[in-house]
Amino acid sequence: MVFGFLCFVLLKLPVRDKRSLWVVLYAFLAASIGCLYISVSPERVKPSLYTAYLESIRLCLEMIWYWVSIEFIYKARGFVLRWVIISVIAQLLVAIYIFLAFFDVVPAPDFITLYTRYFAMAQSVTLGGVSIPRMGGTFVEGPPFGLFMFSCFVIFMACLAQSTGAKGQSDIDRKWVKWGAGFGLIGAIGSLSDQVLLALLAFGLCWYLSVHRRTAQATGLAQAARIVIISSVFIGVATYVIPKVTVKAKQAAATSRDELGTMGDAGAERVYHLRYGLQVLGENPLAIVTGIGPGRYGDYVVRTGQYKADTPIQNMPLAWLVEYGLLGTILILYWLGNIAKKTTRIYRFMGIGICVGLFFANITQGGWLAESWFFALAFFYCAGGKGMPTLALFA
Repeated sequence: MVFGFLCFVLLKLPVRDKRSLWVVLYAFLAASIGCLYISVSPERVKPSLYTAYLESIRLCLEMIWYWVSIEFIYKARGFVLRWVIISVIAQLLVAIYIFLAFFDVVPAPDFITLYTRYFAMAQSVTLGGVSIPRMGGTFVEGPPFGLFMFSCFVIFMACLAQSTGAKGQSDIDRKWVKWGAGFGLIGAIGSLSDQVLLALLAFGLCWYLSVHRRTAQATGLAQAARIVIISSVFIGVATYVIPKVTVKAKQAAATSRDELGTMGDAGAERVYHLRYGLQVLGENPLAIVTGIGPGRYGDYVVRTGQYKADTPIQNMPLAWLVEYGLLGTILILYWLGNIAKKTTRIYRFMGIGICVGLFFANITQGGWLAESWFFALAFFYCAGGKGMPTLALFA
């Protein structure tokens, strides 16, 4: 974030997307108004002024990163893609090493062994009665790692759907883009994150439908192999994620607004925040319009005695509504809607999968301000821009 700010200054403050600027300005306004509704909780360890504007500053830094990414993509797209590919490969190699170190397959220093034990204890899922740690790379949890890998994966798939640039030459070797897409897919699946796997299903379905007619002329053997491979991936992911989502939905449906013991139970905790967040809005009708202030939800939920003062809502649309209000939510949707319009216009049906997939992948993260997500938005904001590659037949 700091490097992004330094680049922003060196690039002479480029802001190509003015819609996102309005979101930042409103975030600071909502934070100021939120201070009138409730004071900062005494349980916060930081000064009140810092706490009140922390999330707005974080959003500002994310948007600066978004603006800098747009500038680099426009001016040096090949350079950007090469380093994203390197990042994805490096992340997956780190994730595989930590995974193997946990099972003592590869040698590891004591501090790595200690870390793998801690990570596996906090980030594991049960499959067939066997506890399997998620892949996390250099991230502290599996879901943000999965979001990073999925965001990069859809970028690479979009690149593979494009032909050459304005000069008639590809800005990067498609072979390396395919490697990046493969590594990104493996990492997204290896994160074993429900929302990321749902995003893969949504994107994969739209991708398959978009290329189906274009591959109709392929030989029978090639077509059969493609169908078997894609169907196997779909069925495998669906077999894992659908039962888990169903269980969480049942837990959520059985959760009352005042129920205790929901912390740590993914489905029940999120529905608890859903209901309590709406209750917070009901305390002050004006907050429905203005929001309670970015990052201020914890000052309300700490009153229950069940959650800490820095607890996030863990639901992206609800966070927009509760913390930014109707006005802020409209501004955010106006900004994202423009990116979605560009994406669907250039990538057509696959673009729908990209938009839905990115939404699903980030919808229940601990916090929606993720650098990889904003980078993906920057990439698709540039879709169809001057000098950018155009859509080609899928291969």
